[in-house]
Amino acid sequence: MSTNKIENLTFLAFNNLPVAVICADKSGIIFFVNRKTTDLLGYKAEEMISKPITDFATPGKGYNGMESLMESFNKDEAFIGKFTFITKDKLEIPILVSISPIFDETRKIIGVTGMAEVIADKQLIENIELEKANILLKNNQKEKQLIMDSMTDWIAFQDLNHNYTWSNKATKKYTGCTDDELRQKKCYQIWFGANKECQGCPVRVAIDSGIVCETQHTDKQNRTWLIKSFPVYDDNNKIIGAVETGRDITERILRENQNRELIEKLQKNENEFRHLVSQMNQGLAVHELVFDKKGEPIDYKYVLINEIFEKYTGLKKEIVLNKTTKELKLPIEDKWYEIFFNVAITGKPYFTENYAKNIDKYYELTAYQPLPNQFAVILNDITDRKIAEIELLKKQKEIELQNQEYKKINEELFFAKEKAEESERLKSAFLSNISHEIRTPMNSIIGFSELFAQDNISIENRRRYSEIVINSSNKLLQIISDIVDISKIETKQISLKNEEFIVSDLIKGLTNSFQDLAIAKSLDFRLNCKIKNLKIVSDEAKIRQIINHLLHNAFKFTSKGFVELKCELTENIIVFKVTDTGVGIKPEHIEKIFKHFVQSDQKIAADFGGAGLGLSIATAFSELLGGSISVESEFGKGTSFTVKIPVIKVESYNKSKINSAMSENKSKTMQVLIAEDEDINYFYLETILEKTGISLLRANNGKEAVDIVKRNPNIKLIIMDIKMPVMSGIEATKIIKTHNPEIKIIAYTAYAMMGDNEKLIDEGCDDYISKPAKQTELINLISKYFKVSF
Repeated sequence: MSTNKIENLTFLAFNNLPVAVICADKSGIIFFVNRKTTDLLGYKAEEMISKPITDFATPGKGYNGMESLMESFNKDEAFIGKFTFITKDKLEIPILVSISPIFDETRKIIGVTGMAEVIADKQLIENIELEKANILLKNNQKEKQLIMDSMTDWIAFQDLNHNYTWSNKATKKYTGCTDDELRQKKCYQIWFGANKECQGCPVRVAIDSGIVCETQHTDKQNRTWLIKSFPVYDDNNKIIGAVETGRDITERILRENQNRELIEKLQKNENEFRHLVSQMNQGLAVHELVFDKKGEPIDYKYVLINEIFEKYTGLKKEIVLNKTTKELKLPIEDKWYEIFFNVAITGKPYFTENYAKNIDKYYELTAYQPLPNQFAVILNDITDRKIAEIELLKKQKEIELQNQEYKKINEELFFAKEKAEESERLKSAFLSNISHEIRTPMNSIIGFSELFAQDNISIENRRRYSEIVINSSNKLLQIISDIVDISKIETKQISLKNEEFIVSDLIKGLTNSFQDLAIAKSLDFRLNCKIKNLKIVSDEAKIRQIINHLLHNAFKFTSKGFVELKCELTENIIVFKVTDTGVGIKPEHIEKIFKHFVQSDQKIAADFGGAGLGLSIATAFSELLGGSISVESEFGKGTSFTVKIPVIKVESYNKSKINSAMSENKSKTMQVLIAEDEDINYFYLETILEKTGISLLRANNGKEAVDIVKRNPNIKLIIMDIKMPVMSGIEATKIIKTHNPEIKIIAYTAYAMMGDNEKLIDEGCDDYISKPAKQTELINLISKYFKVSF
């Protein structure tokens, strides 16, 4: 090749470089600019030549003039620094300048060559945008969509059937589709106008394999896209689709093709080519394949590397040039041999992003074929961009998790609000209802008590008024007891008191208490108890309350027909069943009736009365005893409640022997101490017990009770009021039990004020009875300890 042709080729190479090139003499006067420079600044070449560089560029820090620059070249120091280009339109463009000396034949510096790369290129702009997005994301999570829409890359989510369900603005811009159009078409229809899934579809690979897939595609508009697909998992770690990102790399591919063409041309003039390579900001290495005798590639050798490639890889050109990887014993994975062999033979380029652990850097790797059986590798440091992307993905994940947590909290708050409002409505209705329920018996008690004071009342009316006052008092007492029970249930203060008792006696007491009510309502009260003389261990009081509430409901809601109580023992489970022919329960109200303050229908309270607590108390006590309660009902025809409670059986009960023992003890003198400071309360107890033949003693306070017991060893039982002056009933009980552990003490207490009666047992009392004491209950309780019937 002639010298003129070489010079012409060199000029064309420099004139068509994708970077700005300016050549100046030692004084800084320009004598050459290439096409990229004039295109960038807007000047013609003749407008710049013969003028100082400083007319078109403002030096940055580190530049101390041409003389200083010449001195640095004499010390073999190159200059790389930042300048600001000033265009013909007075716009400022930041650039990175690499300045190298120009030597004559005697190695004397006669000028300089500067290669300028615009700092604000597309990649840097994208990095800046990414950083801005990251800052926005950190400052305000609500800007997530805005951040995605500000990205120049298109980002979209595809479900398992290739339907787009979410996308950012860039997706719509590049596809030209609206949100509705994106959702109505498949991805391959939008991008390639195809009717079926593309072969090697990255989204399909990501969904099927669960790995990130990366590929390049050229669309119908001849644009080249770098596409990445990431699998997306739900809370059960199941893949539900893929996030797809796309970057238009058409210009980058064009630049790479231009670089490749330029390198191919410049290889014919090695000096110019090597000078160009040394000015690159990317790492570059050219390799040549090594074949075996059969013509199969087995290795490759290094034919060219630049300084940046040395810096990135740690390989030194003086060591590796013209040597193969196997000669150098480099730790290269087999997959890279396969990739590079394919590039060098087929000419099909390869692109990837990777992390180099040995240098802790992320880099972009582009491999292409400069000549047959050769491949060139360009390395570009993208660490800053990748760190920004990783941080963005991390923040996105944090936001997603936080959003899920917020969603969960909101749902919990919503349900809690609904529950609280429902509870408030129920309690308001309950308070209104309970006010009526309390006032009704109070009205009777007060009204008929005032009638007692009249002189002209007949004995028959006085007896009738007395029955009304007693029944109303019992009703009021039951309401108060239910309120106390439900309060203790809600505060989890209920405990069990297991004791031995006879089931038939419990049933007999319950049936006797409801017999008068059955007669009054003309109802057939049936008893079907298959348990005879069975003694069990359980909480008698709570079982009595359960059955009492069920029988009370049955009689209240039944106006004709019958009420039946069944009981039987199956293995170690006792079953009580209360059946009635009353109003029944609507199916939609079945679940509500066991809740606090709830009746099956709002009309129930108005028609039948009641506080709506009985079934919730029965349910709580059944569960506390380890059992269950269930209901079967047909509206308008009747209801059946079944209670199952596990119990412990005791040896057979012989009633005749106990009756005999009671008769033997009846003749013995019985002395009972009543410790009660209120005269009315003592008078009431004295009146009840005067016909029993029991000898009564009274103490007005706890201290007096202790003294009387010490003076009277014949006292066998004490009815002890708990709240007394001087010394309380609890203190007196502890002292008396220390003096005489055999004496029996029955606590006489308004338990609604004291709390759990079980605590009284723990303090030393043997039993308890609530104020006001019913005559039969008190006598039965005394009989229990004296073994005598009255």
